[in-house]
Amino acid sequence: MSELPRETRRTILVATIAAAAMIAQQVAGKALRDGVFLSNFPATDLPKAMIAGALLSFAGAALLSSLLPRIGPRRVAPLLFAASSVMLLFLWSFQHTAPAVVALLLYLHMASIGILVISAFWSLINEYFDPHTARLAIARIVSGSTLGGVVGGLLADRVPDYFGLHAMFLVLAGLHAICALILLGFERNSHQESKPRHLPHGFAVLRRSAYLRQVAWVVALGSGMAALLDYAMKAEAARQLGDADDLVSFFAIFYTATSVLTFAVQRGLADRTLRRIGLGATLSVLPATALLGSIVATILPRLLTIVAAKGSETILANSFFRSGVELLYAPVPAARKRAAKAIVDVIAQRTGDLLGGGFILAIVTLLPTFAERIVLGTAAIAAMFGCLTVARLQRGYVHQLTQSLRRGLVSLDRENVLDSTTERTLASMHPLPPTTSATAPASEPGVPRLDFVDAVAALISGEPMRQRRALADEHLDPRLASLIIPLLARDG
Repeated sequence: MSELPRETRRTILVATIAAAAMIAQQVAGKALRDGVFLSNFPATDLPKAMIAGALLSFAGAALLSSLLPRIGPRRVAPLLFAASSVMLLFLWSFQHTAPAVVALLLYLHMASIGILVISAFWSLINEYFDPHTARLAIARIVSGSTLGGVVGGLLADRVPDYFGLHAMFLVLAGLHAICALILLGFERNSHQESKPRHLPHGFAVLRRSAYLRQVAWVVALGSGMAALLDYAMKAEAARQLGDADDLVSFFAIFYTATSVLTFAVQRGLADRTLRRIGLGATLSVLPATALLGSIVATILPRLLTIVAAKGSETILANSFFRSGVELLYAPVPAARKRAAKAIVDVIAQRTGDLLGGGFILAIVTLLPTFAERIVLGTAAIAAMFGCLTVARLQRGYVHQLTQSLRRGLVSLDRENVLDSTTERTLASMHPLPPTTSATAPASEPGVPRLDFVDAVAALISGEPMRQRRALADEHLDPRLASLIIPLLARDG
């Protein structure tokens, strides 16, 4: 970081402070939201609020996807933070006179505006820095944001004890006001793209890109799985803790602990895991762990086992999974990414909430006695489908990255690559000296020749049959050497 200009280091510092305030607000807001809602409404009303929040998010994401390409995140992000701060002040003013209405509006606010501001913030950060600076800056900003989560949990736990529950509304409004003021100070950066002549809409980009639809499905499955585990934990907590202060304290402790562990995992394991096992395997850690946790909680539905399942999902979703999802956008040209990212980040995630909330609502209505076990069992099924979908997405990523590099739609510097999957794909794009036909392996009779993209996907698939089929091609592209050499050590 010391090799960067002083002004750039100052910008990274203030962006880190904004990220810390943003995530502190999110964590404290979630604790307040859950505690206030469950003290005014039964847990069976949670899926209704989830569905309403998801529908509001759809409208917000459509608007955000339209605004970002036209006026850019540098203007949109501070405007959203300021609007959120004003809304929270409005809720604070009515907290004593209409607590149930305020509880519902706070839930909807956190479910809609709360996710939009985060998407707009990261759109700004992704566009503000050049690729080399971004590699250093984003790591620092992510670390600051995870520490902000710890601060947010402590605020949610301590502020109600000293100043009362209503003071939390002022704290939340103040944190978003700080974010708005910081981002207003961001000047136009020479690296930021000028407004393109053709402004694609996010839905149009998503409709034309099979790869981005795969990304959206992975995000939606992860969100649906999280919604199921989230309901199970909150319903069990509401059953054992009825008081608003106790509920807020419980959720504050939960979010603080998961924020601390997320920070440790992000700093100690996330980048290392991406480099050692690749993008697809890193993304698979979340659904695989959630599958195990959901099965245990289904067999032993206790608060401890459900909290463990939900906690591990939260930690991995905000570390391994989030790091992997951000890298999935590497093969996407900048103009398409700007238009589609809000759709995938918000609508895909809230689609998972919508489907999860609808399923929960049906179960608690039709089979209330067995609702908890059914919800946990369904979370395990969603996690299993998540593993299968990530495996397919891995192949789609390699295909998309290879095509984008060959067409010159994106440009990646190997020094800035964070995962072994992208590194292998980049290595395969570098031409090597041609081999002679005498050294080429003979092909199996009747085996059709694979094109370059299919051969790459087959060689990194981990499936012996597909790998042998690719190796049997007598016209192997010499650029595949970096993928073939590691396979020579395997007897299969």
